[in-house]
Amino acid sequence: MNTFVGSTFVQSNRPFGERLKPVHADLYWNDDEELNLYFETEIQPYAEEFEERRQEAVKETMVTAATIIPAAIVLVALATWAAMSFNSTSNVGGFALFNDAANPIVFLCFLVGTGCWYLISRPLKLFRSSVKAEVFPKIFEFFGDRFSYSEKSPISIESLERSRIIPGHDKAELEDYVKGEYEDIDIELVEARLVKISKGKHRNETVKFNGICILLSMPKNFTSNTVVRRDGGKVKNWFKSSFTTLERVELEDPVFEKEFEVLSDDQVEARYLLSSTFMERLLKLQHHYGGTSLEASFYNNKLLLMIPCAHNHFEVASVWEEKNFVEETRTIVQEMRGIFDIIDILKLNERTGL
Repeated sequence: MNTFVGSTFVQSNRPFGERLKPVHADLYWNDDEELNLYFETEIQPYAEEFEERRQEAVKETMVTAATIIPAAIVLVALATWAAMSFNSTSNVGGFALFNDAANPIVFLCFLVGTGCWYLISRPLKLFRSSVKAEVFPKIFEFFGDRFSYSEKSPISIESLERSRIIPGHDKAELEDYVKGEYEDIDIELVEARLVKISKGKHRNETVKFNGICILLSMPKNFTSNTVVRRDGGKVKNWFKSSFTTLERVELEDPVFEKEFEVLSDDQVEARYLLSSTFMERLLKLQHHYGGTSLEASFYNNKLLLMIPCAHNHFEVASVWEEKNFVEETRTIVQEMRGIFDIIDILKLNERTGL
């Protein structure tokens, strides 16, 4: 077996079923004693049991693949032969794959391939889900007992429509829901993928948003709805504005105006919210995420941030490597500290104003 220590690849020859050796977390977080202690006392005890589960899942996957793939190949070959034989009397040379017989054969291949993939991937999928259900919540508790995690999202995308920054879509996929509190700010975040489906002759899917939605409860209520969105140029901004009752807010920061467009139903409150200091912080936040086209909305007592991301958050590390939860812990801690950086950058915990 193989594993990683820091950035060094290590070969492991531990036989199947042999007990795991303790992982010394200080090799990974030598500057974070609190995390080291928490990992060794709260997370590492799960490692041996889940390593055994992982081995069983991998073994079941390999056995399933070795059994059904040859059977599937034989099934498709027999079906192809039967179709060609059936059509040989009405087709020169019996080239059934190039006539009407091709359609059911292609459909059969699709069904067989889908079934094989489901059966082969199911043990590892169940293993990943068990890690998320049993281990991930424990990792999140490192940030406090008010933090919780769920692979399935209890909130719907419809509940965020009030923000007016949810793009039009036909399909919404939400997963990896986290709830907690940092610096007296209530946090909810969820990964979202929003897709628009074309209605033409050919079905095409266009991803309208793929990233993370962060809902922060602010220490104040807003009487208006103020939206900050990526500046799309005069024509695109006008086109978008024609479908909303919000009015454009003119601000005095040319740098901010170049990057963002601001719309609101209360010009006075919008200018209060988007002070020169807060605009600087939002620009800093955008730079923090590599210049991505983030959008924000103030409504009720909420601030919703939609940040496009190319990678999935809060995923189980490779199931083909020895499972000690070092990589999962490292990733979750880094991701959450990135979320905390947002609150620190925007200074949302300050009650004297934004």
